[in-house]
Amino acid sequence: MLRNPETLTIVASADHPEDHACARYIDAVIRGGHPDLHRLLQPLRESERYQRALSGTWPGFPTKDLELALVADRFAFAMPVTRESGYLRLTASS
Repeated sequence: MLRNPETLTIVASADHPEDHACARYIDAVIRGGHPDLHRLLQPLRESERYQRALSGTWPGFPTKDLELALVADRFAFAMPVTRESGYLRLTASS
């Protein structure tokens, strides 16, 4: 947002409670607001997907990662995506 673009396009990756919460959070922040993250995440925490993730039965998804991922501004870096040799690569960038 440092460049103050005239248009900003955000593309949803799916249609799940976490995607809706993320979209609402980004929208509020872009408009200068201070969204209530607890309220935004409540539908997610009440969902079957969230309970499944917490159960530890989702392959490749450690349960401790879930709460780490749901805390805004926990980490002082972003993870831009680049394409390398046909794969998508995420790297930390501060």
